[in-house]
Amino acid sequence: MKDFCSETIEIWQFAGKIVNIFKIVIPVILIVMGLITLGKAMVADDDQEIKKGFNSLLKKVITGLVIFFLPTLVNAIVGIVDSDVQGKATVCVACITDYNGAKCKKKGESSSNDSKNQENSNENENQNNPKE
Repeated sequence: MKDFCSETIEIWQFAGKIVNIFKIVIPVILIVMGLITLGKAMVADDDQEIKKGFNSLLKKVITGLVIFFLPTLVNAIVGIVDSDVQGKATVCVACITDYNGAKCKKKGESSSNDSKNQENSNENENQNNPKE
């Protein structure tokens, strides 16, 4: 009997791609917005506004870092909890955190790198053993 995560690998891979995009785009947007706020404060040439702008930038950088490392933190927590409950959620977590990884493949499915390596080894064998 297959478990839920193994049955729905495509969904978890798609979710992993979305998470990967969000964990990069959102921190970049936050930092750019903070820099714009700080820039406006510096142009206004008011010490109180510069202090507020710097604090705003600092908060946005910290928030961006938290968002970037949140999937890693969730992976660690699930890994700790999952070790106690038969290890079935590892496929779901593996597909979200590393959607092209070895753990996130259907049985019998090989990655594109595996097939490329196989083709390269076949070509090397053909070059080493020319037909007469």
